[in-house]
Amino acid sequence: MKHNKSKGFTLIELLVVISIIGLLSTLAMVALNNARKSSRDAKRVSDMKQLQTAMEMAYDASTGTKTYPTCAAASLVSACTAGNIATYMGGIANLNDPSSATACTSTSAAVCNYAFTAAGTATGYTVTFYLEGATANLVAGLHTLTQAGIQ
Repeated sequence: MKHNKSKGFTLIELLVVISIIGLLSTLAMVALNNARKSSRDAKRVSDMKQLQTAMEMAYDASTGTKTYPTCAAASLVSACTAGNIATYMGGIANLNDPSSATACTSTSAAVCNYAFTAAGTATGYTVTFYLEGATANLVAGLHTLTQAGIQ
């Protein structure tokens, strides 16, 4: 009597392997999405620090008057080329939030593009931006950059 043993996987074995692969890919996607969010937030904080440095350099360069470059309220940072800010931040025209084109306001409740929310004056400025998650010592939500730093 001959036994005909088939060489292959049973249906149960295939289902178990497919389930494990599905679970692993789901976990990988969740981790990837969190990494992307953290990356966008890190870019936002970096952009604000770079903008603050450029504003302070422009302030220091304004001999005698000691004034900040002025920009209209509710204008996107990338549209602000007043004064000599572009001298100290050559890529200001490309300074945009990585995932939103809508300008931030003082009441924004979602991701928005960097904007001056108070008219830039000779003595100060206010730029508003939004973080998706906690980054360093900043919590998720709306934040401002002023001459005093990031709040």
